[in-house]
Amino acid sequence: MNLTAITDPLAILSKHFLDSLAPLALMPPRARLLDIGSGAGFPGIPLKIANPHLDVRLVDASRKRVSFQKHIIRSLGLTGIDAAQCRMEADARAALEPAGFEVVVSRAFADLPTFVALAWPQLASTGQVVAWRGRADPAQEDRALALMEQAGWRCRMEQVPYRLPGVTAERHLVVLEARRDTAA
Repeated sequence: MNLTAITDPLAILSKHFLDSLAPLALMPPRARLLDIGSGAGFPGIPLKIANPHLDVRLVDASRKRVSFQKHIIRSLGLTGIDAAQCRMEADARAALEPAGFEVVVSRAFADLPTFVALAWPQLASTGQVVAWRGRADPAQEDRALALMEQAGWRCRMEQVPYRLPGVTAERHLVVLEARRDTAA
């Protein structure tokens, strides 16, 4: 269906499946998880398979991608996971009712500040925003943290480096532990 440019089976295993699992140990074991810009279902579907206790919502703007995600969900007999077609910038409120996700993730959706601006309205009063990144970009990370704080969140940012088999490129997760500031 031409959903990914990577076609080599070993590269797919490493760059999609293993990469998707990078934050698994950092997440609460039972959480509502929102995957923004989920494309071919990465990282949401592998995270759901690895932790069946997650309640997962996949969101993508492309009908073709969402149809593929729904096909995979049905084919694997997964429960506690669904896929919705929507543009986060425009109609996320209707597609994501109720909000209140403990974890909001994105692997390749947008730059960090844009992702964070779309993620924080979907968070529960305490939660995590997790973004996959290559090289660290302190300017983007500072802007993302400032956006969260301006929106009334107290945050702690952690950068978690990791390696993938057969991949030399630098990889890290940006993890924002967030709590809504009730004093704001």
